[in-house]
Amino acid sequence: MALSLLSDQAREFIGQSARPNTRRAYVAQLKQWLAWCADAGLPPFPAEPTRVANYLSERAVKGQSVSTLRTVVAAIKAGHDAQGLSFDSKAPGILRTLRGIHNANPKLAKQTEPIGEHTLERCGDDKTVVNRQDRNALAPELSPIRPSPASLQSILRPKRLVSDC
Repeated sequence: MALSLLSDQAREFIGQSARPNTRRAYVAQLKQWLAWCADAGLPPFPAEPTRVANYLSERAVKGQSVSTLRTVVAAIKAGHDAQGLSFDSKAPGILRTLRGIHNANPKLAKQTEPIGEHTLERCGDDKTVVNRQDRNALAPELSPIRPSPASLQSILRPKRLVSDC
């Protein structure tokens, strides 16, 4: 897209298309990309997918998460876009490298903490817990009764809406 052909208003909206935190993340990642390219004596733009894959591999070995590495690819693409250059962020070498990094370092999804007594007290039993079975299933530490599969199913089918708490 030729920015020179756009109106001032259109350019302003394009400038606002990414949130401030996204822009900060991209700037931080681009600085690291530029430094890596300078150290290797390689031009950062236009970037070949194999060069990006090698860069991602080095970052992964140093402990970067796949999520961060996806941000790196998006930042490199944004850098290309800003200069009017094309960049295939979905090139097979890049996608396979990311997938391999993910497969080599599987991480379990983070699970939330179970609802505890503090939550029941904060929200109030009458708003949070519909009946005794639900109370026992939601906060077993409050009851000597172990939750049964039937009580767990009752949580999945609430009997009334829970108000804000």
